[in-house]
Amino acid sequence: AVTGSAQFTPVGGSRAAVNPECVLSWIPDSTGQNVNAHISTFLLHRHNIRAVKVNAQIKCRRVSMALFLQVTLWKTGFIFPHKVAGPTTSTLPKGNLIKNQKTWKQCANRTVSTYYGTSYGQVVFQGVTYTASLQTPRKVPLDCGT
Repeated sequence: AVTGSAQFTPVGGSRAAVNPECVLSWIPDSTGQNVNAHISTFLLHRHNIRAVKVNAQIKCRRVSMALFLQVTLWKTGFIFPHKVAGPTTSTLPKGNLIKNQKTWKQCANRTVSTYYGTSYGQVVFQGVTYTASLQTPRKVPLDCGT
């Protein structure tokens, strides 16, 4: 599998006659390389907001029902991680592609903090619920204090 992606599996071991072949993955930043938490160039250039962001998507080979995608942005802490944004949720009644590009937190200063993202996806195909969860491949230090 591609780095930063997870295959969907059926809940409870039941399977549809045909696999929907869904993948939960991180959407790369504007460089096309980084799938980890990053400083958003889109928010900076379009809205003049300096923010840390993480983007995820579900892609299915076959059209599925009740697509659900939840993304959370985390910051590592001295003792435990802190939730800084989310969970944000995207839903689609029917389809084969859903994106969540709305999980971000504006930087308060340029203090270096370490960020990562988590995501959870769910789809229904032929009456069977499939799920996947994922964490960004790396925890990344960014000059963005929240």
